[in-house]
Amino acid sequence: MSKKMQSDSGSNTFASAPPPTHTNLDGDVAQIDREEAISMVDNLSFFDQFSVFEKRRMIAFFTSFRSYKANSEIIREGMTDTSFFILINGEVQVIKGEAVIVEFSSGEFFGEMAFLINEARTSSVRSKGEVLALRLDPKLTDKLGPEIREKIQDQFIYKLTDRLVTTIELMSNT
Repeated sequence: MSKKMQSDSGSNTFASAPPPTHTNLDGDVAQIDREEAISMVDNLSFFDQFSVFEKRRMIAFFTSFRSYKANSEIIREGMTDTSFFILINGEVQVIKGEAVIVEFSSGEFFGEMAFLINEARTSSVRSKGEVLALRLDPKLTDKLGPEIREKIQDQFIYKLTDRLVTTIELMSNT
């Protein structure tokens, strides 16, 4: 679930982000047992509409599971990379300039805009603690087949619409 930063008085504010302590943008390839990977994916709402076969096909690409240390930079604003990430475990902060604009926890995804429009990153993403994420790029999704790609796109549409509605509500309350 995403959450916007709020001050003690309840008004919406943006916290300043400290610099990252780790800058391995590729993360480490996580060695995960196949059954454990299936269990993790089964627990995420992102995959609710996926069949068992489709979930197994996605996790067959073990190199797409990445782990990041606490305070690691996962995405850097301005970089050109078309991967998107589904957060399996942990929490991340989305940072614009030096301001933390939103936090995401397990089940959320990020980096989808660069994936969709193939343009430079519009914000940075940093881990709050240790993070495990499923990293997907266009080449990998091409290998997964049209049915899986369509379900991923459906999740993007659903979540981006939800985020837009939340933003509009926040703006109308100010």
